[in-house]
Amino acid sequence: MSSSRPIPCVNVAVPAWLWGGMPLEFFNGADLHVRRSSRQSGFFSIQTKESYYRNRPALVASQNIAGPRQQSSTFPTLSQISTRAGESSSLDQFTQKQIHNIEQRILKSNSIVDVFYLWILQTMVAGPQDLAGTAEGVYRGLRIMALEGDSNEHLLENSAVHVVTRSEALVRRVKFPAVLLRIAHDDQLRAGDVTYIKNSLAKGDRPFSSGDGLLHGIYTFDAYLAPLIGCMTPQIWAFSAHRTFGAVVYSFGRHLAGLNPGAAELLHLVPRTTETSRTWTSPTLSPAACSDAIAWWTKQLNEIFSVLSDPVVFADKTNTYDPVRHHQKLLTAEQLFRRTGSILTSYRDAEAQQVLLFTVLDILDRISQQSVEKSAHLVTAERALTRLRGTMSPTAAEVLLPLAERAVAALKSVQDGFFIRSSSTKSDEMKIFGLSKVNAAAKYVKLLRDATHGHGAKNAGRVAETNALLANHDGTISHDLPLLGYLYLLDFMSRPQDLRRRLMASTS
Repeated sequence: MSSSRPIPCVNVAVPAWLWGGMPLEFFNGADLHVRRSSRQSGFFSIQTKESYYRNRPALVASQNIAGPRQQSSTFPTLSQISTRAGESSSLDQFTQKQIHNIEQRILKSNSIVDVFYLWILQTMVAGPQDLAGTAEGVYRGLRIMALEGDSNEHLLENSAVHVVTRSEALVRRVKFPAVLLRIAHDDQLRAGDVTYIKNSLAKGDRPFSSGDGLLHGIYTFDAYLAPLIGCMTPQIWAFSAHRTFGAVVYSFGRHLAGLNPGAAELLHLVPRTTETSRTWTSPTLSPAACSDAIAWWTKQLNEIFSVLSDPVVFADKTNTYDPVRHHQKLLTAEQLFRRTGSILTSYRDAEAQQVLLFTVLDILDRISQQSVEKSAHLVTAERALTRLRGTMSPTAAEVLLPLAERAVAALKSVQDGFFIRSSSTKSDEMKIFGLSKVNAAAKYVKLLRDATHGHGAKNAGRVAETNALLANHDGTISHDLPLLGYLYLLDFMSRPQDLRRRLMASTS
């Protein structure tokens, strides 16, 4: 070790039967450095290997396989990654039928959506030895895709292929608190009787499945890439096919329209609130933009998961590991990514987007200690956007920041809804219940969040202010306001050390 500075560890009681009686092997596979604690038998002192060796974590990574930045493609890498992950072909009868149906549909519709969906399925189910060839076939298909009516002009000639990998160590770290939760709530297991657990595992059951349905994104990684793939909504710049090791991402090198104007499905005939004006543009992307955006995203995921999967972060005041708090923070983080992804895919339903925004702001309040009213303040949003510009290259920003910029513009436009003022008062000098427009706008957004339970204040001290805000504002809210959730997700991802400090400061 190059320094004598003490490295933080946390104490944890581990049953001798863990991982078939070899708990040290479990910890090693989770990239956790461990030594037996002097506290008492069965206790270990653990810390992440990246903390012990003071190097970068290796939990999430990305690699360019083919595209404008590649002198030569490396498609065999995909098969190698798949083989190391122990994957096999998942082409069951249901999937075979699904692929056949889509192929038949393409013959009739020649729809780009059907073609992309077929390619996603084919990439998902290809066996390890076939994956390289499948991905190369999709890549060639993208590059020769022509403009409608002009077969000589290729629409996606700057397409690229990328692979995002999630380490097995991360899965083990995330699963660890669930094992301890089962022990804590199972008297028989806590007493050391593992007979029925062994029988359960032999039958293919999942005895340590606390919260699995709320945390399954860690296996497929769909939850953590959805906001990236949707980050130019209502336009699309890439699609992803998810596998055991992570995902294969196909980027277009440009924007494509993400939705058809008007109703595209029968459900779209149901009345709903939709956008009223176009607020986005379609600038030309630099050749490196897509690759750089993916690289930034996976780098930040790697750093964030190094915090969220670190047992030391979840030590209690006696320096004992707290699996309850760890488990709940992991669930909260996945919820943040999933809800943000839902905002970006709910473009046709402004009401749903707004409700999702408010849940995202509540989640940020819980995990980042940033109140809803502070998140709704224009100064906070502008500072977050400025910070983000400093964390990424201009090329990555071409893909990642347009939505964040639209969110800030939408938040600023909330002030325009305050319409009651005297003829002698200038717009920028007007007060609403003694509040400046920028402060009143933040409180108005908070008011809308509270109104998910119905309008009107319950707290007597807030009744007058609530009544004044509702009376002074015309209720017009930009369709882009829910994109604040995306802005603050980026901000959350860009500050892993702030997250570490906050979580460790909130030790129970």
